[in-house]
Amino acid sequence: MSDRVDGKIGIIGAGVSGLLLSEKLIKAGCEVILIGPSDERPQTICSWRSEKTPLPQLDHVIQSWKSWQMIHRGDVNVQHAVRYRYEAIDALSLKKSLETALSKDSKFNRIKHKVSSVIPETNATQVCTDKDEYKFSFLFDTRPPKRPEDCCLQQFTGLYLNMSPERLNINQPILMDFDVPQATTDGVTFVYALPLGEENTLVEATQFGMTEVASDVLANIGVKWIEKRHNNILDKSSYSAKENGLIPMGSIIPQSRHAISFGVAGGATRPATGYALRGIESQLELITPWLKTKKAPAFKFSRTATFMDSIFLGVLKNDPSVMKKVFWQMGQRIDGDLFASFLCDEGGFRGALSAARAVPKKSFIRQAFRG
Repeated sequence: MSDRVDGKIGIIGAGVSGLLLSEKLIKAGCEVILIGPSDERPQTICSWRSEKTPLPQLDHVIQSWKSWQMIHRGDVNVQHAVRYRYEAIDALSLKKSLETALSKDSKFNRIKHKVSSVIPETNATQVCTDKDEYKFSFLFDTRPPKRPEDCCLQQFTGLYLNMSPERLNINQPILMDFDVPQATTDGVTFVYALPLGEENTLVEATQFGMTEVASDVLANIGVKWIEKRHNNILDKSSYSAKENGLIPMGSIIPQSRHAISFGVAGGATRPATGYALRGIESQLELITPWLKTKKAPAFKFSRTATFMDSIFLGVLKNDPSVMKKVFWQMGQRIDGDLFASFLCDEGGFRGALSAARAVPKKSFIRQAFRG
C-alpha cells in the first residue's frame, strides 16, 4: 500500500451531505478527496421552506405544495400554509448530478472504495480502505452514525409506484395516515404518501419507536394501504423501486471520533422528526468561517427546539400509545405556517408554545418533570 501525505481535505461518505460539502469546499478553492462508494439508492428528500431553494437542490425539486393532510379514525385534517411550502427533492438525481459535475473539476479526486478504519496520528488522520491509505490534516466524516441502545428510531420502507396519484385519491402530501396496522406496541406506525407526478406516487410505511422492525413488515403495511385505496391487488409491474431507511431520533454516535462529523453524523437531523436537509444546509453555511478559523463547525438546533424534542422523545419512549393523539391534535389546532415553522426550527418560542398548547397536556407535563 502507498502512504501519501497531502494538503487536500478528506471527506468520507458520498451521500447527499458528502457531495454537497465537496462542492462547497471546491467552490471555496480547496482540494478535496471524497472517499466511499457511490450512493445509488432511490431517495426522495422533503422539507419545509419559506425562502428560495438553494442551488444545486433547486434543479432537482420534484414538486412543492402549500397544503398537506393527516388522517385518523377516518377523519381527514388538511393544513394550509401561506408562507411555507412542503418540498420534495429527487435526491438520487441530485447525487448523480453532483458526482458528474465534481468529476470534471481538477481540484476533486474520487476514491470509490469503502473505508475500513480511521486512525489518528500526531499531525494528521489516516484513512484506510481495502486498496490504499491516505493522510489528511482535515477530515470530515458524513457516514450514517451509530445509535445508543436507548435511542428512538424512525424506520421506513418506501414504495415507488408507476401509478397516477389520482388513482389512490392523493392530491396533496399525506404526512400521516394512522389508520393502519401497528408494527409494534412500543411505537406508532403510519403511512406517508406523496403525489410525485402524473404517473408517479411514493408511499412509505413508517414506524416511530424503540424496537427495530423488519423492512418486510413495513413494506406489507404499505402494500395493504395501497391496495385498499386502489380497491385492487397490484402486480409487481406497478412498483418501480423500494427505499429503506433507519434514522436515529435523539443522541447519536459518530462512526469515528477522529474526524469532523458532518451531515446526519454531525447532528443535522431534527431528532423529533427525522428531517435533515435544512440542517445540512445550515451546516454548509458554517464552512466559510471554518476555512478561516479551522475550528470544527458546530451546528446545533435552538435551545427551544432541543427542549421540545427531548419532551417529544420522552413521551414516545414512555407513553407511545398517545403519540397518534399528539400528532393529530397538533395538526388540527395550529395552522400550516406555524406547524411548518415549528418543525423546521424557525418558529421560536411562539411556535413551541403553540405546539405545547396543542398536544395532550398530561403526558407532556409528566415527561417535563420526569426529564
